[in-house]
Amino acid sequence: MLNDERFWERRESFLKMSPIGTVPLLVKKGSLFFPHSDLIVNHIIKNYDTDFSLIPEKEEDEVRVKSISTWFDEKFFHEVSKIFLYEKVIHTMKQDESPDVNSLNIARYNVHIHFEFLEFLLSQNAFLAGEKFTLADITAGAHISVLDYLSEIKWSNVSVLIKDWYSIVKSKIPFKDILLDRVPNIKPSITYEILDF
Repeated sequence: MLNDERFWERRESFLKMSPIGTVPLLVKKGSLFFPHSDLIVNHIIKNYDTDFSLIPEKEEDEVRVKSISTWFDEKFFHEVSKIFLYEKVIHTMKQDESPDVNSLNIARYNVHIHFEFLEFLLSQNAFLAGEKFTLADITAGAHISVLDYLSEIKWSNVSVLIKDWYSIVKSKIPFKDILLDRVPNIKPSITYEILDF
């Protein structure tokens, strides 16, 4: 079951479960807490990844997958996703002030730089870390879906390599539930749920 958490309110009960005060947070059986995406992913793969491998067994392939995933969760998040989330979502939910236009423009500029790297990866292989769909694709797709939801991607200006890859990622079973997410008082873009756009 998914629960909304206004992490910026820093509720005491939430901070007891997630000392770093961030989401996502996985709570299992009411007393076991996984307060970071890396911990959550490792738990899921260890316990539930039986039908396909999100992380390859070969060490060099595993490192590549995890490196790309970390790149999106750390660098892309801080330079792009975090800014859009704070300025366009959290401000709306807090109803406190208008978005900072300068911050949004910086994030929009950063998107172009990151998409160049994304295009480079996809020019080498069918998926980000090789010829198979992996955790790297889910991680990148999740971050890009935030931008897509908030109408921050002009798909007409995006390379066919990225569009085709993102369309495939959105159609994968592990990703489909993400497209059901909704943010209160913010409507998704017209392309958000469309697989072939």
